[in-house]
Amino acid sequence: MIVNKGTSIGWTLDAIESRKDSLGLSLFSVVHYIIESWEADSKSTMKNSKLNDLKDKQRGLIKEASLAMKHDIHGLATQIDMLKFIFNNRKGEIRHKDFLYVSELTEKYFISLRSIYDFIAKLSRLSVDPKHIGSINFDSLNDLIKGIEKGKTKGKLSFEMEEIILSSKDNFDKLRSIRDFIIHNGKQISVATSNDEYLIWNFSKDFTEFENNVPIFQYLSEITNNMFLLAETVGVQIQNDYTQIYGEFPCYYVALEGVCIPTFIDLLGWTKK
Repeated sequence: MIVNKGTSIGWTLDAIESRKDSLGLSLFSVVHYIIESWEADSKSTMKNSKLNDLKDKQRGLIKEASLAMKHDIHGLATQIDMLKFIFNNRKGEIRHKDFLYVSELTEKYFISLRSIYDFIAKLSRLSVDPKHIGSINFDSLNDLIKGIEKGKTKGKLSFEMEEIILSSKDNFDKLRSIRDFIIHNGKQISVATSNDEYLIWNFSKDFTEFENNVPIFQYLSEITNNMFLLAETVGVQIQNDYTQIYGEFPCYYVALEGVCIPTFIDLLGWTKK
């Protein structure tokens, strides 16, 4: 069976970690089974009284962020597959157009990756006692980082989660600068080519000058793995914090499936580790 784009559930870590065609991640695995536990609780005669404090609005925001994050990750996989396809066919009908295509796809990639960081922040509300959720700004990762730095989350968000979020600041700021460079400054990404793949700018911090071009897939792999490292760590911490607040829930791995996922996993280098 060919799956264009989908999700599979029920994986164990041992079963998923060596797969080349299924992309598993702690964050959307934990969130998926938390949402399932809500549905199970609603049907139970022995309801979790603490869950009553988690308002429908907050549950809806979590469900939306989880679904949007999955769509954006599928989007990243599709864009990588398209970039590979364009390079392999650059001397055919798309000759002289391929640089335009690559530039557009790469810009979209940066923008989607930036959005995923915000979805990670939105899902982090699962680590907070319901009575504190409204006093923390989870709208974007930038807002959450600022809140932590100003001490607004102290005693509400776990110390471990605060440290995890703050550890992402440098990588997030670099990506945010690239996104702003494209969206707010109206700049375009310069694309070159070599015998092996396309090359793009190795963005400097202030954008006043650029270092030597770097291979596009190496660069995108690095910044994407930075995001996944944050998502993986946040997912584990959400499970720890949520369990302390609401109690235990069954959890297995959820994986993204699709015709573009193997190319994406190969880019990330996960099966080689």
